[in-house]
Amino acid sequence: TALVALVALLDAAGVVLFDVQWTTEHLKSLGAVDITRDSYLRLLKEAQKSPILRQTETHG
Repeated sequence: TALVALVALLDAAGVVLFDVQWTTEHLKSLGAVDITRDSYLRLLKEAQKSPILRQTETHG
């Protein structure tokens, strides 16, 4: 599916967090997992250092 391809591209680019908001059975079948708030905040902080995020913010 398109989501699987997107996640593969993001993973190859070193993206550490892909927030799907809701964990559905379908998303679980694609590898989504629930994480604690503390883990989310730690991963979010790490993700904010991503060159991809910085490039998107800079080049819109």
